[in-house]
Amino acid sequence: MRLIRIFKPPYLGEIVRIALLIRRAAAVGTFVFVVSAFTWTAPVHAQNASPAVRDVRIAAGPLSQTLISISNTFGVSILADGTLLADKQATAISGALTLDAALARALEGTDLAVSEARAGTYRVARTGPTEPADNPVQQQPTPPGDNETGDASIDEVVVFGVKQRQSVQDVEISAEIFNEERLAREQITELAELLLKVPNVTTTGGADANFSIRGIGRSGVGGAGQGVTSSVYVDGSPVTGLNFNRGPLGLWDVDQVEVLRGPQSSIQGRNALAGGIFVKTTDPTFETEGKIRATYAEGDTYQVAGAISSALIDGLLAGRIAVDAQGSNGFLKNSAVGNIDFNVTENLTIRTKLLLAPDGLPAFTSKLTVDVGASEVFGEDNLRVLTPSRLTDPNFTDFDPSARITARNELVGNDNDGLRVVSETAFDFSEAVTGRALLTYEDYSTRRTFGDENDVARFGAFTSNQFDETIISAETRLEFEFETVQGLVGAYFLEEERVSDRNTRGVLLDQARSVAGPLAPLISVTPPESLLILRNGETFTSENYAIFGQIDWQFAPNWTLGLGARYDVEDIAESDRFFSSGVDNPACGITAPAVIFGIPSPDPFAPVSLPCQLAVEQFFGPSTDPTVAADFSAFLPRMSLTYDVNERSSVFVSLSRGYRAGGAFVAVEQNPAVAGFVQFVGQYDPEFLDTFEIGTRNVLFDGRLVLNANAFLSTYEDQQVLVDGFDPARTDDDRIVNAGESTLYGLEISADFEIN
Repeated sequence: MRLIRIFKPPYLGEIVRIALLIRRAAAVGTFVFVVSAFTWTAPVHAQNASPAVRDVRIAAGPLSQTLISISNTFGVSILADGTLLADKQATAISGALTLDAALARALEGTDLAVSEARAGTYRVARTGPTEPADNPVQQQPTPPGDNETGDASIDEVVVFGVKQRQSVQDVEISAEIFNEERLAREQITELAELLLKVPNVTTTGGADANFSIRGIGRSGVGGAGQGVTSSVYVDGSPVTGLNFNRGPLGLWDVDQVEVLRGPQSSIQGRNALAGGIFVKTTDPTFETEGKIRATYAEGDTYQVAGAISSALIDGLLAGRIAVDAQGSNGFLKNSAVGNIDFNVTENLTIRTKLLLAPDGLPAFTSKLTVDVGASEVFGEDNLRVLTPSRLTDPNFTDFDPSARITARNELVGNDNDGLRVVSETAFDFSEAVTGRALLTYEDYSTRRTFGDENDVARFGAFTSNQFDETIISAETRLEFEFETVQGLVGAYFLEEERVSDRNTRGVLLDQARSVAGPLAPLISVTPPESLLILRNGETFTSENYAIFGQIDWQFAPNWTLGLGARYDVEDIAESDRFFSSGVDNPACGITAPAVIFGIPSPDPFAPVSLPCQLAVEQFFGPSTDPTVAADFSAFLPRMSLTYDVNERSSVFVSLSRGYRAGGAFVAVEQNPAVAGFVQFVGQYDPEFLDTFEIGTRNVLFDGRLVLNANAFLSTYEDQQVLVDGFDPARTDDDRIVNAGESTLYGLEISADFEIN
C-alpha cells in the first residue's frame, strides 16, 4: 500500500528556509510581533472548549489537493492510501469551519471517511462492512449559503468590500470579481490594467492614472479625492490618492480584486459615491509554500516575482514575504531629444505579512502587513501638448496633438517611494459575533520633474514638483450573523496630510516674452541668461470621523430587508503658498515698454528699465499664504429589499446615497490697480448621489450559467463643477461651484457560462 502523508515534517531544508525567512523579517520582526499582539492578553496555551474555526476558501478540484489545503489550513497531518484518492474530485469549500466540518465537505459524496489516529493526525479510509468508519466527522449536506445553489460547478465568491461574509450572489451590489485564477489567466499585473477590463469603468492610464465608475470620476473636479480616497482599499484599509496615481499598485500575490459599482458610502464613507475597488492580498500559511514568476516581452518588458510562506513558530506565528519587480522600456520614442525611449518604468514592491494565530486561542487572529514600494518612470505613455488656450478655441480646430511634444514634456520623470503598514486583529466572541480592529499608516512621496536641471536654457524651464501624503486611519467594528439577521456596526477615524511644493526655474527673457504678445521684441534682459524662480504649493489636512452600520434581516422565508447608514464628519484646512517669486541674479535688469509694467506714461511704448526682482514682484504680486478651513457632515442611508424566487434566483430593489465632501480653492483675478493679478479664496459644498437600482441574481442550467443584472437611475445633487474665470484662455483663474442636478442611468449585465 502506498501511503501519502499530506503534511510535510520539519526536514532540514524546511528549517533552513524558515531561518532565512526569519532573518529577512528581522528588521521588522520585533515591532511586528508587538503591534500584532497588542490586543492579545490570554495565555498562548489556554484551552478553549470550542473547536478551532478557520476561514476556509478552497476551490473545487482533485480530492488529494483539497486534503492538502485542509492540512495546510489547520496544521494537521492527514494520512491516506494514494489509490483511494485517485480520480476523486472535491467540491468547493468555503466558510468559517472547524476541521471536522471541512473534512466532511471534502469527503461528501465519496465512499471515504476519516478518523483520528492520534493527536494532530487523521487517517482516511474506505467505509464498508470490512472497514467500518470510526469517524467523528459526520456526513452532512452542504448548508445553504456556503454553496449558494448546491451546484458543484459553481464556486462561492465572497465579496470582502461589503465587510460581511456574503457571496456575490447574495449582495445587490453590481460587482466585477477577479480571483487569483483570473488574474493569472489574463496576466494582469497592475491595477491600472485590471480597470481596463471592467465594464462601465473607464481609466485614463499613464502616470496620472484615474478612473470613473458609471461616468463619475474618483477625485471629482475639486481634487479632494486625490488625497486619501475611500474608493480604493487594500486589505480593508484606505490607499492614498498619491499611491494610486503614481504607484504601480501591483497585483502579485493577491487573492482577489473587487470592483463594486454604485454608491458605497454607507459602509466606506466619503468619495465612494460612484463605487469602490477592494484588493485582498494573500495571507501567510503555516505550511511551507511558495511560487515564482518570470516573464519577458518586447520593449524589454519583464516581471520577476516570488513569494514564500511558512510557519515561524508552529501553532503560533506564520510569515509570508512577496517580492515583485517589473520594468519596461515602453513602446514610444522621443525624436525631439535624440530618439530616446520615452516610457521607461522600473517598479519594486516588497510585502511582508505576519499572522499570529495561537492554537491555544483559536478565536483570536492578528495580521500585520508591511508594504515597501519604489518606482521610477521616465517619459509618459500618453502624448500631451501644453497650449496657452483651451482646445475649444477655433484656432485649434485643426490642431494635431500627436504632431509634436512641447519642450516642457520632452523630459519628464517620476521618482516614487512608499511605506504602508496595516494591522488587523479579530476575535470571535462566539460563533455568531466577531470583533475586528484595523489600523493603517501610509507615507507616500513623489518627485516629478520636467526638463533638464543642468540645461535649463535648452528647454526654456526646469520644474521640480514634490508631493508628500501621509494618512493614519483606525476602524473598529462588531460583526454578527444569526439565523435570520446578520450585519455589523463600527466606528472610523482618519487623519490625512497632503503637502505639495512646486518649483520652476525658467529663462526670464523667454518667460517675459511669452506673455508680452506682439510687444515681445521690445523686451530685453541683462544678463540674458538670468532665470526666473517661481515657487508655489499647498498643504491640505483632513480629519474624518464616522459611525456606521448595516443589518440584513430575513423577516420572511423568501424576503430579506437590508438597512444601512453612516454619519460622516470631516474637518479640512487648506493653506496655499501663492507665487513666491524672484530671480537668481540680484544684478539682473529688464527693459520693456511702460504698458507692460503698468506704469503711467505719455508714451505707453516708451522703454522703462527696472531691476528684475522689482518687475517680477510687481507683475506677480507679493507672496501670500492664505488659509481656509471648513467642516462638513452627512447622513448616508442605504436600503434594499430582496425576494428569493427560489434557491437559484432572486430579485431586488435598493436605494442608496453617495457623498463627496466639499472643499476650498485659491484662484487669481486681474489686479484692478496695477498690472498682474490678485488671488481670492473660494469654498464649495458637498455633493450627493442618490441611486435607485433594481436587479436580479440567477444560477441556471444546473449551475453552469450565472446571470446577473443591475439597472440604475442616479440623481446628482449639488454637483461640483469647474467653471471659467475672467479669462477663458487661463486655467489658474478657474473656480469650483455647486451646480444643479444631473441624471445618470444605465444597465449592467454579466453572464458566466461554464461550457464543460
